[in-house]
Amino acid sequence: MAKELSVLFVTPEVYPFSNETTIADFSYSFTLALRELGHDARIMMPKFGNVSERRNRIHDINRLKELTFDMGGEQIVGSIKSSSISNSRNKVQAYITTNLNYFDSFKGAYHDQKTWEKHPDSLERFIFFSKTVIDTCVLLNWFPQVIHCFGWQTALIPAYAKTLYPKEFKKTKFVFTTNDFADQGVDKITKFNLLGLPDSMKDDFTHNKDLNLLKGGLIHADKVTAISTSYGEEVLKDDTLSNGLFKKVKDVKKKFAAIDSKIDTWTWNPAQDDTLVAKYDEEFVDFKYHNKVDLVNKFGLEFHPKTPLIAINVKIDNKQDLKLFIDSADTLFKENLQVVLLGPGDKELKKVLDGIEKKHPSKFKFKLGFSEALNSEVEAGSDMYLITAEKPATAAKFMQACLYGSVPIVHNAGVIKEIAEPFNDEEFEGNSILFDEYTTDSMMVAVKKALELFSDKDDWITLARNSMLEDFSWKEKAKEYDSLYKKLFKD
Repeated sequence: MAKELSVLFVTPEVYPFSNETTIADFSYSFTLALRELGHDARIMMPKFGNVSERRNRIHDINRLKELTFDMGGEQIVGSIKSSSISNSRNKVQAYITTNLNYFDSFKGAYHDQKTWEKHPDSLERFIFFSKTVIDTCVLLNWFPQVIHCFGWQTALIPAYAKTLYPKEFKKTKFVFTTNDFADQGVDKITKFNLLGLPDSMKDDFTHNKDLNLLKGGLIHADKVTAISTSYGEEVLKDDTLSNGLFKKVKDVKKKFAAIDSKIDTWTWNPAQDDTLVAKYDEEFVDFKYHNKVDLVNKFGLEFHPKTPLIAINVKIDNKQDLKLFIDSADTLFKENLQVVLLGPGDKELKKVLDGIEKKHPSKFKFKLGFSEALNSEVEAGSDMYLITAEKPATAAKFMQACLYGSVPIVHNAGVIKEIAEPFNDEEFEGNSILFDEYTTDSMMVAVKKALELFSDKDDWITLARNSMLEDFSWKEKAKEYDSLYKKLFKD
């Protein structure tokens, strides 16, 4: 087999079109990493109503306009459009499913960006999307060697291809990846008829008398992967991590693999980031000063050069990770520091954060909702980056913070154990400050250590630069996926 493979990566969202969850970061960086290796990598996702076709250069594909798809006997029209994702080195072809009722009428992937209420009919939306993926391949007469699916939203695709078009996809291998085995696409079993699969396959998509898309994905994929080795090991041992599907996860152990995810260091590069008021040019103090002033101004805080600024950036699928910060806020703000928080626009969360801001108006400000520009600005402008997840399943924010010179303060658990190195102020090595127990007291020990280090300018710059010099690129880990793909054709 030639080195180059044709790979279609299918995802519910991808940066920069959508960035509501951690899936978007992975989908963007991973697909570009495959292209960097020389593969014919392409990507497919839905287009939500908050995505500008003009800004993202999305245009029609004549032979894929106004296609009809059966949804439980109802004929639904959708179109497949074209665009691309890119960094400074590579470009990846993107196929984009559009439909007014399922996608374009919703301003966000899973939640309305103003009310932050969950969109209805998520199951129907992604059943429809999965059908468009298969038909796109058929109509283009392009049957990639690998179709790589991410999340329960794409879990139907292996079954569709193998059942509805077995001859066309007979040489295609299917990889299914998830960042959360507890997020399964569950709904009423009465909706099975919407899938368009034979009744003989009903058991494959049924768990506890409910429809369960993730279960079917595990069964019909040729390979199942997790996005970190630590999470992969835990999900095979801890039955609380798979929401009742532990036995099924164990059943697929022979075709299971876990590979650590990385980030696109061509995009997450402070020397080339046009969203920043000052790019990094080896002058760390100037870089941090200008971006910090800009960041506190945007959040409405007063700039104090000797007061450390801590950033928190949480996506909607990780909002529960704010619990430790919320519980510790009164203790945290007794210290000489400021905090800015960028997070999901959840109504209940806003109410809680409003209360904290009213108590500490000179020390805490927050913004809710997705902001592409602020994503990197909070890292470039902050001195420290607080990650309060109990068991982080992804380390994307840790890696991005490091590269932008914002020193992570993080719970030493989950995937963090694989990349975090505690700073040693005697040998001047390490990239972060860790706390081992998931408690306010343990976190505050780490925060106070960070504040002490920050007071010594030379030590702090050494720590920040250590972080910035880390190699978080996909260079090596993408090769592991390359090997995984190729082994599928040998087994």
